[in-house]
Amino acid sequence: MRAAIPTTIPARITTRVSVLMVAVAAGSLLAACSSSGPAASGTPAPGGSAAAAAVGGASGQPAAAGDGKATCTQVTKAQVQPLLVKPITNVSSATVPDQISLSGTAQQCTFATADSAQAIVITVVGAQDADNFFIAAQRGTSNPAAVSGIGAKAVRDADDGTSAITAEDDGVGCSVSTSGEDQLPGVGALEVAAGYTSDIGDKNFAVISTALGTLCNAVFGSGNTTPDFSGLSSAGVSTPDGGGLPTDFSIPTDGSS
Repeated sequence: MRAAIPTTIPARITTRVSVLMVAVAAGSLLAACSSSGPAASGTPAPGGSAAAAAVGGASGQPAAAGDGKATCTQVTKAQVQPLLVKPITNVSSATVPDQISLSGTAQQCTFATADSAQAIVITVVGAQDADNFFIAAQRGTSNPAAVSGIGAKAVRDADDGTSAITAEDDGVGCSVSTSGEDQLPGVGALEVAAGYTSDIGDKNFAVISTALGTLCNAVFGSGNTTPDFSGLSSAGVSTPDGGGLPTDFSIPTDGSS
């Protein structure tokens, strides 16, 4: 059970960072999560380099299956911005260890707002790594749930209160996560109604995961790439003490005026 955020209204609702990096080593899963901001590891890839062009970043097309490489640089700022309330001010890419010990590298793209702790991170792996990347994501969830319409197959954790999603399509693996669901359209209000917690209900997390998954479709070059938050509903919100927030904010008087 997640602890409630203190009742004093914070300047910004904080939810746990769910930047997803999966690993399979000696048959066991290692999941690395960072709370210090996105893209904490790895060396940024040179923008517009020949290497980026070779794997499809410059052409805007996904890398061919089986070539051991995949990219996320074909995803544009315009495609990501509808997923964030605040404007994206920084876009970066990095080559990072995928720790699956086959081709050994992955590309990670970070779309951050002026508050560097608020970002969406896309991680992409290719060739044989794609299968292991997806399998590791399934094994790393307490209750794996399929997500339709994202790649050939996609999975999220229906028990973990996170919107992170991992998908696979035609030899490319992709995961998308956010450093806090409250920065996504409509989610902050649901967390307020839930007593400043992330207890907004799994149906809402399913909607959010599907919206994030549209970025994997952009990586794959097929499927719906337009995020849709219209399915978010306060019906799934767990309100504290069985009640919602007060609606009467009038100032009481002593009746003498």
